[in-house]
Amino acid sequence: MKKSIRSIIHLQILIFSLLIILILLFSTAVIYGSYQKKRISADFRYELGLAANDLSYRIIYAEENLKALSSRSMIKSALSDLTEGTRTLDETRKYTQDKYAEGAAVYNLLIYARRLDSRGRIIAEYPPDHDEYIPHGGEELSFFSNERGCHILLSNPIVNNGKTVGSDQAVFFLIDFSSTDYNLIRNLSINRESLTVKLFPSLVSSYPLEGTGYYLRGELDIQAARRLRGNAFLIAVIQALLIIFSIALVSYLTIMRSIIRLIREDEEIREKAARQEKEALVGQIISGLSHEINNVLTGIYGLVDLLSVTEAFPEEGKAYTQSLSLSSNRMARFIRKLTDYNRQSISDWKRLDLSPALEKILTGEKEKSGPEINITLDRKEQGLSAGIGFHHLQQVLSNLFENSRSAMNEKGTIGLILEKLDSLPERDCPHCDEILKGHWIRLQVRDSGYGISPKDRDRIFDPFFSTTGKEGLGLSQASGIITRYGGHILLEDSTPGETVITILLPPWGEK
Repeated sequence: MKKSIRSIIHLQILIFSLLIILILLFSTAVIYGSYQKKRISADFRYELGLAANDLSYRIIYAEENLKALSSRSMIKSALSDLTEGTRTLDETRKYTQDKYAEGAAVYNLLIYARRLDSRGRIIAEYPPDHDEYIPHGGEELSFFSNERGCHILLSNPIVNNGKTVGSDQAVFFLIDFSSTDYNLIRNLSINRESLTVKLFPSLVSSYPLEGTGYYLRGELDIQAARRLRGNAFLIAVIQALLIIFSIALVSYLTIMRSIIRLIREDEEIREKAARQEKEALVGQIISGLSHEINNVLTGIYGLVDLLSVTEAFPEEGKAYTQSLSLSSNRMARFIRKLTDYNRQSISDWKRLDLSPALEKILTGEKEKSGPEINITLDRKEQGLSAGIGFHHLQQVLSNLFENSRSAMNEKGTIGLILEKLDSLPERDCPHCDEILKGHWIRLQVRDSGYGISPKDRDRIFDPFFSTTGKEGLGLSQASGIITRYGGHILLEDSTPGETVITILLPPWGEK
């Protein structure tokens, strides 16, 4: 039955955990999908902004190079002579070409450059005869692309003594868009107009190129975005699963701990009820048995008394009546023990100073013990008192000492230790299932007997259980008395050569 209940509970917990996991995974997918869209969009615009800034820097660098090329004074003076007619076109070309080519060769991004006079005639170029690099259109600044990449066409006037005498036109290489290492951008292009599309994943955005009037336009690389989303989502799912697993594990352990505690409490209640029912049944049997046996003993005592005063009764028969009387007395003592066990009470509950009480009890036990038994008392602390009747404590210790003497075959050492425990580590009492903690007065009885076998350790406090053939009420009676005074009696250790039984009593005033 318990196994079926546990299986049903485990199944319900498993189904509930799976449902929670599915809900959390779905929520994670929705929330993380929205988050990833925003993040990818922001990363895409950030990368496009970096590309536009890099391209603007390259444009400025090209403009500065062209200005440096146009500022060479010797070449400017030759154009002035040509404009004023003091030098012919052929002389100007011959004078200018080598110097112009030498100056243009130092610029590593320069693809083609040429110098024009005021009438638009080519005076010099670098490299020679490559004017196909110059697109037609006549703009001072323009961009064009070919198989080599993206280029910029720049034009810069040549001014000498405040008069424009010609111009320089140059083509600089800017970037090869096909070989960029951007993660989220594709189809980069330079355009006159700005275009923005915010519909994910077909994102298109434009960034201005500083000082040019043009825009760098780029599109989101959908495949790269999907890969990024997939990888990020997988990582997020793994992280979510780890978190969910941790929460589920903690929840499962917490729930199982509660279930185990409830099952254990239920078992303890059942065991306690069974024990009480057993004690009640034993009490009924003892009451009935005592009544019937006492009736028989009354008759036997009367007959023995009558025979002992009858003069006609032969002398040899009196020995038999004495033996019958002794046997009847033994039976009467046993019946009194049964009755005491069945009617244990704590009517004499009062404060008891333990040190003098134990000395008095041990004095009586030493008189009952043989000369080869050594009984010692070790008081770790003076002035300890507990709420227990003296006669009940004497009865408990007498039962324990009787068992010790029997286990040692009337030869050995019995030690009694008295001390106060300010703190006791939490543990369960095996008899009443209460949690033992807090302050206690501990009485330990140690003997050097043969010990208790492992198979008997859980039964030694049961009524009528005995390993010596006696009535088996001593430890059961001791356990009942100590329990009724709010204490506990425990078998701490039992090995050949040492048995330790601990009595825990609440200090006076802490009951």
